[in-house]
Amino acid sequence: MALNGFLVVDPNGRSKPHDTAAVVNSTRAGKINCLFEVTMTAGAGKTKVTEATHPGAARIGPNSHLDPEPLTATAATEKVNGTFRVSARDNGTCTFVHANSGVTDRTFRVSITG
Repeated sequence: MALNGFLVVDPNGRSKPHDTAAVVNSTRAGKINCLFEVTMTAGAGKTKVTEATHPGAARIGPNSHLDPEPLTATAATEKVNGTFRVSARDNGTCTFVHANSGVTDRTFRVSITG
């Protein structure tokens, strides 16, 4: 079974041994399906992200560390200015607080840990 292009081990033990080995080897190689991209909402002071996953498979949790990497110059400026931060996280969702601006290209790649 695959989720977002990554193999997933069946929690009920029905995965084939070679699929389980592929998941373990990919994880050891750093391929852990922990990234998403988000563009901050123009004309608003916060942006909410909700993962579209099946139940129980949320990557974002209440104790997750979210590390945003700016992908555009305006996103980098937002981060350097100190107007950007994670304000909330829960199972399958998080909220970013940012400057209320009409800029439409403040895009970040976010790494999820934990």
